[in-house]
Amino acid sequence: MASESVKDIMTTAAVTVSPEMPLLQAAKILSDHDFAGVPVADKNGILVGILTEYDLISKNQEMKKNPLVVKDAMNPEPIVFHEGASFEDVATTFRDHHRVNPVPVIDGAGKVVGIVSRYDLIKTFLALAAHQLSVPLTAIGWSAESLLKGMGGTLTNKQREYIEEIYHQIKTLQDTVSLFLNVTRLESGIFNLKPAFLHLAEVAEDI
Repeated sequence: MASESVKDIMTTAAVTVSPEMPLLQAAKILSDHDFAGVPVADKNGILVGILTEYDLISKNQEMKKNPLVVKDAMNPEPIVFHEGASFEDVATTFRDHHRVNPVPVIDGAGKVVGIVSRYDLIKTFLALAAHQLSVPLTAIGWSAESLLKGMGGTLTNKQREYIEEIYHQIKTLQDTVSLFLNVTRLESGIFNLKPAFLHLAEVAEDI
């Protein structure tokens, strides 16, 4: 994790809006993409601000009276990440600025090269936690299974009952970890689907 940087978690295909774009049009972009905010860039791609849902709300009444443009509502001095920022920098910024989301990533010339949201950070933590939990859970599960097979000697009924419960709970945790990992794989495009037949009636009854 220490070697990761903002480049490893940012979205490179960042949508931007221009400062002269009608505010209602920019609001539609945020709504259509379900964005919390969008970078504002000039014709050269240089960051000049950020427009967030909060900015739109604050200008809601004024928009009804006047044809505003993006620069009338944007924050001209947003928090930014430089493309060399570390993962720790990103985590610290989001921790210290609770309302900030998303954050533009810029290069040395101030050009927008990506954007990072709190979701990107959470997704990375999720993948890391899942990988770190996987190894010890597998070891504990193997040990419990070995004991149940008698490799540690004969078990009393009470001992077997306890170990079976441990084994069952480990399997439940492993399923949860697998779910977390599958979410990560799905979003990274490396998730392999395995088609299988199922009975819809059974699924419906289970739900």
